[in-house]
Amino acid sequence: MMAAFLVSSLYPLHSSHSYLRCKLLHHLSSSICRPLSSHSIHQFHKTTPRCVNFNTRSQSTSSSKQSSVVLHPKIVILGGGFGGLFTALSLISQSWTRLQKPHITLIDQNSNFVFLPLLYDFISGELQDWQVSPTFKSLLKSNPQIQFIKAQVLSIHPDSKSISISDSNQHEIQYDRLVISTGSKPKLSMIPGASQYSIPLGNMEHAQRIKDRIHALKIMKLQGSTPGKIVIIGSNHSAVEVACTVASILAEKASHFGVVLVSNSDRVLKSGTFQNQNAVEQKLKQLGIQCILNAKVNEIQ
Repeated sequence: MMAAFLVSSLYPLHSSHSYLRCKLLHHLSSSICRPLSSHSIHQFHKTTPRCVNFNTRSQSTSSSKQSSVVLHPKIVILGGGFGGLFTALSLISQSWTRLQKPHITLIDQNSNFVFLPLLYDFISGELQDWQVSPTFKSLLKSNPQIQFIKAQVLSIHPDSKSISISDSNQHEIQYDRLVISTGSKPKLSMIPGASQYSIPLGNMEHAQRIKDRIHALKIMKLQGSTPGKIVIIGSNHSAVEVACTVASILAEKASHFGVVLVSNSDRVLKSGTFQNQNAVEQKLKQLGIQCILNAKVNEIQ
């Protein structure tokens, strides 16, 4: 199958991630024009079960020894995605005593947070990059108790309770509690050629590449050229949103470009409810998106 460009949605699936894709076929209103804030992110997660429970008492190696209280514990969080940022905001909002109040350090290798559910709105042009990917500095402006460090983590030393990081210099940071929330990466190695010839969707760079390709296709259409098919591999929530976003941008009828969704599952949204599967399949059909199911992609050339 010839493709004008190809998007891979080959991320590991976790049930805890499903709420991040809660929009499914619906984009947020284009009236959202204010930048994200730590408050809005906290509100986004307020219905999510809290599973972070920090005990400020140090762990004793002997049951006969009494645990000692850690005063102002140093909590270091690795990774500034949803998990890491929400953990930092959640912890700082707890009712700490004067002596218990922790020092929180958030470390990420990027300067900007990425609000993943809005990447589709950035691709469609409904939102700008600063609305989808604000800086950590701006997000944490109202929470000066959280220190943000842009750095790469080199190693973790559990025995000395320290981590080695590299920013402008290489140095170590001590911790009493460590949270590792570094996220996941697309499994492009699953399909030969995927890393060379497809575009995943997991950050702003990926979204910009897809946006640029769509713009190039629109120019080709205006010039009377007939590009190849636009292929999306996968049938999870992310794949469905990408397919619908691309088809909507290139409409009136996506069949002019041949938007195709390929999956080895027998239904789209395999982990979804029967009602959601039917609704999504109907929407894909309305947009002229071809679904090739029970098909394994062997190689991309």
